[in-house]
Amino acid sequence: MPREIEAKLRPRHKSMAPEEVQQAAQALDGYRFQPQREVELWDGYFDTDAYDLIRHGYVLRLRRVDGQILAGLKGIPLRRGAVVERLEVEVPLPADTPLPPPAWPPAIQEVLGGLGVEETPLRLLCLLQQRRSKGLLWPQVGVPELDGQAGPLAELSLDRVSVYPPEATTGATHAQPGAQPWHQFDELELELLADSEADALRPLVRQLRKALGLKVARENKLETALRALSQLEPTPAGPVAGIQPEMPVAEACRLIWRVQLMQLVLNEHGARSGRDPEYIHDMRVAIRRARTVQRLFVDHWRRKRVRPFLKRMKQAGRALGRVRDLDVGLAGLARGRKSWPGMDGQVLRQLRRAWRQQRQQEHAALVAFLDREEWRQFIQELDRFCRTPGAGTPKRDRAPGEALHPYQVRHVFPNTLWHHFSLIRSAEALLDQGVELSAETLHGLRVECKYLRYGLEFSRHLLGEEGEALIRQLKGLQDYLGHLNDRVVACKRLQKWQARQDGSGPLDAWIEGEMGEIAGMVQEFPGHFRHFIRPENRRRLAIALARL
Repeated sequence: MPREIEAKLRPRHKSMAPEEVQQAAQALDGYRFQPQREVELWDGYFDTDAYDLIRHGYVLRLRRVDGQILAGLKGIPLRRGAVVERLEVEVPLPADTPLPPPAWPPAIQEVLGGLGVEETPLRLLCLLQQRRSKGLLWPQVGVPELDGQAGPLAELSLDRVSVYPPEATTGATHAQPGAQPWHQFDELELELLADSEADALRPLVRQLRKALGLKVARENKLETALRALSQLEPTPAGPVAGIQPEMPVAEACRLIWRVQLMQLVLNEHGARSGRDPEYIHDMRVAIRRARTVQRLFVDHWRRKRVRPFLKRMKQAGRALGRVRDLDVGLAGLARGRKSWPGMDGQVLRQLRRAWRQQRQQEHAALVAFLDREEWRQFIQELDRFCRTPGAGTPKRDRAPGEALHPYQVRHVFPNTLWHHFSLIRSAEALLDQGVELSAETLHGLRVECKYLRYGLEFSRHLLGEEGEALIRQLKGLQDYLGHLNDRVVACKRLQKWQARQDGSGPLDAWIEGEMGEIAGMVQEFPGHFRHFIRPENRRRLAIALARL
């Protein structure tokens, strides 16, 4: 299938003027810039109710441009740098084709059939309007790496992107009259036009990044749009980002779950590939955050209604965790080799080979889990739950004024978050008695730090600078305890592997060194802990929660 090579960059601030980009393009060393006309694009993106295409690394769209409709299928590349190569299929549709088309072009239908969704109904996910300012870049004569290049090397475009939710659209490629976008952002794109390799774009990317202060776009436009829409709630005054003080806790939790669901959907294709461990990490964090919602606010949904979701999340968390733990262990091997240069290289190679083989097995088990129909149904049903206000909410039959029942964010979040701060602080009593906390106790404390941090992050946009300061410090404390736990887990794995090698001790020095590091971290922990629970931070927490 045809492929495209392109680079996607974003401004570090929200917007960028076309004139600024044009000036930078005209000043590029070794290239000549030829401006083109501005065009308007309308892109409607489609998928199944279970996001089958996105979860497997595909984007399906209908594009309206210059009176023509184009059906397009693109691959989603892994996050590996500014320049990427990906699948691109684009087919013009006859003018009288109903939208979405009853039958997609054969090249697209082939992919749908491969995923087993060729007969599955598709729905509009969002509509993107793009005002594109573009131009062509030609190599100047005398540039060695571009000698022999006759035509334009690349097309440079600045896209001003406006995002519309499905309810603000009419048809597949039109916004309703008077509809306002829910989100806007800019993106700079370089598409290779010449028959060249990806390396031909890299000098251009370096110059443009330096001239305009650009950053690499780590996601495509659809991913940005879906993340933004997942965080927005409609109100009479327009969409509002994040939970709000007057919002019922059940609906706040639904919004948080919607955000985490989108994290699962957008990271699954990378987790399936297995080449970048960060996708697996991000999916695992999304599962943890979603489960934390129920842990913190358990009484605001009917347990029977959400129990199946929580069961599937727990299963997914375990499957992801087994792979992630091995990724951490393999990274630790490199650290161990540097820390203990006298270590037998052959032993390390054997250990690395054994862990990589185990990692392959666990990753295969993860992919098998993600391939199960139960996982697909989980995604589909959770998405429906997250888009249905009132679903799973206990009925409150009391008349107004008959009984007091806190149910809004401003009435529930402060007490809940303060309670979890108190659970963390309760370790103070043990430390005051001179008790040295065990690794198991410290792991439990790390979990409580995670609950408090996630709870604060769910409402961080409401908590001011005090909330931000607490989140930063909590992350530092949680990372410290996380590194400690990683070392404990790694030591157990090393000991287990060594026990299988007839009890020989080639790793004794390493294990002993790691145990010493663990003991040192345990001894240093009280200082980190007392720094976090100090009166200044208690005041910060009180002020942050008072903002609710």
